[in-house]
Amino acid sequence: YRHPTVSKMSDQGKEIIHLLFQYFLKHPEKIPLSYREREEEDGRYRIICDYIAGMTDRYAIEICKSEGIFGLPYSVLF
Repeated sequence: YRHPTVSKMSDQGKEIIHLLFQYFLKHPEKIPLSYREREEEDGRYRIICDYIAGMTDRYAIEICKSEGIFGLPYSVLF
């Protein structure tokens, strides 16, 4: 869909996912234990993907705010 508002929201969502993925790669201890327990079998990339995929939009934004993950447009975070 090419409406500018929808495209902007989609781009922001992709950026949030990217930032969260990079954050959890660097800070795997922040991933819930129930996911980390599967790391040996499934791999770190898979558990990070599964964790992020289970987040609501609102929760993903809250994690970015609470963990100080920067790079997001101000309007998304506040």
